[in-house]
Amino acid sequence: MIDFLATLDPANGLAEDSCMLPPGPPDDLLWRALVRLAAGRDRAERDDQALTPRVVGAYGHTRMDALVRGAGEAVERFALFPQDGGVPGQVRGTAAGLGARALDFAAPGLGLGDPAAGCRTLTWYPARRLADGSELLVPAGLVDYPAPAEEAEGFDPGPSGAASGQGYDMALRSALLELVERDALLVAWERKLRPRRIDLAALTAGGVPRGKENTLRRGLLRLWDAALRAGLEPVLADLPTGIPGVACTVAVVLDRTGPQPLATMGCNATDRVDWSMLGALQEALQVRSAVVNQRESHGYGAAPATIVDDDDRLRYVASRECFAWVEEWTGGFRSPRPPRESRAVPTSELLAGMLADGADPIAVDLTHRLPLGLREMGWAAVKVVPVGYQPLRLAEDHRFSWNTGRLRTAEARTGLPGLLPADAEPAVERRPHPLP
Repeated sequence: MIDFLATLDPANGLAEDSCMLPPGPPDDLLWRALVRLAAGRDRAERDDQALTPRVVGAYGHTRMDALVRGAGEAVERFALFPQDGGVPGQVRGTAAGLGARALDFAAPGLGLGDPAAGCRTLTWYPARRLADGSELLVPAGLVDYPAPAEEAEGFDPGPSGAASGQGYDMALRSALLELVERDALLVAWERKLRPRRIDLAALTAGGVPRGKENTLRRGLLRLWDAALRAGLEPVLADLPTGIPGVACTVAVVLDRTGPQPLATMGCNATDRVDWSMLGALQEALQVRSAVVNQRESHGYGAAPATIVDDDDRLRYVASRECFAWVEEWTGGFRSPRPPRESRAVPTSELLAGMLADGADPIAVDLTHRLPLGLREMGWAAVKVVPVGYQPLRLAEDHRFSWNTGRLRTAEARTGLPGLLPADAEPAVERRPHPLP
């Protein structure tokens, strides 16, 4: 049985330190769980860094929500750190030397790796192709975060696609849903698709819903009201997915109350519609808190010339340039629609829907990297490589990290109108996404 407080106890080897902070309006509208990981102690950290892989933050509409999400986030991030001794079954070699056993990460339009990396000797981890259960090898640069420089070259390492849970199946499901979310948002942002806004008034027709089954809906409405009281302009919109029953919500928070305007964004894909909306709004407000609380100490103002990591991305989000891009995109959202109806989507159906939608996910089990005490509680961790989907891009200067097929077919797949011509090349204009 998972004990979330014990998970963060330094004696169990995951966390070096952690704390819970209550809401502090108007800057912080959520409970905050902050965790410094015990992993990566040998990594040098810069004083000017606002974000570091060793520090995990998870915000929630209640104390328990923040604690649960913070513990889960800490577990998955810990599992991404490479460890002495490596991964059981790992090998060293080139893509050509390994042949059919190796993932063809540099296939045209796939968006996973630079073709030049295929000639280098790399570390490869054993993985499982979820479509048929077959085994293959994936490069460490697509799994580890932070990845050693020699493994990271030619890839865009990041935490996206990693998840934890009570047992492997729960972790895998969360990772798959995150791939759906990232693909939907990155493609919609890059193609300037025009989703429909979500009309929250439909949720309160007849009064605020009662009952345990409506806990998330009440939490969403309270958080929405808190954002309005803080002078913010929250917006929710519905992003279609290729999986029947899986809703994906994008949340935008426009903040004109500070020294310069700020726009932050969040996204959440799940079969629970109320959680999709609440989770997306929480994420947007979490990013806002991170910017507002560090504006003075980190000198946020102008966007960085290049974006190569999460810290650069946060500086970009804090800039007027990002605000202008987000405001423009949000202004193109179409007329409101009521929230979708929820229906349970089993993991087998989720996977089948992803395969039909063009995904070919590859899973790497990282549970062995967790401290023994956490494994005994039931924690598991997994990283899923988003073969066939658009991955979340950390570094903007990589030309290889676009899945051109997903971009080219976006309007036809989603049914959403876009503002770009069908043959537009990705990133023709400098318009980085706003997800740190």
